[in-house]
Formats: sequence, C-alpha cells, structure tokens
Amino acid sequence: MRWTRHPLTRAAALAASVYLVIAYAEERSFFFWVGLVLVALNVTGILAQARSSRRGARPRPVRADPDADAARLSELLHDPAIATAWATAPTHWVQVTDPDGPGGPGRVVAAPELARFARVSRDGSEWRLEVEDGLEPFLDLDAAEQDDAILAVLRGHPIVVEAWRAGREVYVVRPRYEIPLDRFARLAARALAAGQVHAASRLR
Repeated sequence: MRWTRHPLTRAAALAASVYLVIAYAEERSFFFWVGLVLVALNVTGILAQARSSRRGARPRPVRADPDADAARLSELLHDPAIATAWATAPTHWVQVTDPDGPGGPGRVVAAPELARFARVSRDGSEWRLEVEDGLEPFLDLDAAEQDDAILAVLRGHPIVVEAWRAGREVYVVRPRYEIPLDRFARLAARALAAGQVHAASRLR
C-alpha cells in the first residue's frame, strides 16, 4: 500500500521499533527481539526508498526519433549514442583544406558547431550523408576512393551492403535491411569523425 511508503509512516514505524528495543533491552524478551528486527527492516526500507528516489530524479536520455526521414546531426546530438559517435573525433576540429576560407588550414572549431553542416536523409531503401559547405574545409573530400576514411568506415560496418560517393559531398549507403534514423546517424557521425582525424593527421 502506498501510505506505508510515506516518509512519515516509515519514521513512525522506526520510532516504535526503537521504543520496543529500549523498553525491553534489560529483559531481552520476545518484544526486544521483535523490535530489533523491525528496526533493521525499517532502516533498510528507508535507505532503499532514498536510493530509488535519487534514481528517479535522474533525467532519462532523449533519443532521436527513429521514424524521422531526415535531420542535421546537430539536431540529434541530444541522443547519447549519436553524441558518443561524434565524440570519437577531438573536441575541436582542425581545418585541413580551403586555404581561401576563413582562417585557412590549422584553424580549429568546436565539434558541436560543425554538426549542423552534416545532414542525413532516407532515400527509399538507401541513406544519404550530405556534407555542406561549413564542414567541407575540415574533411578531405578530394581524397581518392582508397584513401577516403569516411567511405572506409561506412563500408566497414556489418550492416552495410554497399556504400559509394554520389558526387563530392554526398555519400550513399545501402543497408542489408531497413534501419532507423538514429542508427544511421550514429554511423554517419562516426564516419565523419574518422574523416576529420585522418585529414588532420596529414597536416602534421
């Protein structure tokens, strides 16, 4: 019953148990032992309720909508799994190309700021990863196919049947079976992170 779990009810029960222990301590009678057992049970119940309350206070992680057909990675970083995949690259990305752009190679930008320039979308049974202008300077999109770290990660996933580039800034993935947005977004985030790590390493 819920009323027995109320803190005041538990406190009253504990007080009554302690009274039994104190009142019959000298005699060590039946009531003394009953009181001792009740004290132990009530203390255990109070501690368990406190732990449960703390667990209940923790916010549940927000997941990406699996039924969505398109999104920018920045809109999905509240999903812990996608955020973890994006974090496989350093916290700040290094510009590697576009010497005429702001700052030129070597400029660093916080990773979350760049997630808005990556878009994932469903196209029938296939998924597309699009790299927009703001993210291009941080990746080597002119790399030969055999040197493309992004493509290597996409092709290396066991769920992927085929992956290819449909133009300079677009990657297409055909999975073995239908997958939701959040699952492809995790793969896309991990692939882009690998692309940045690989491209940045070539600057050194």
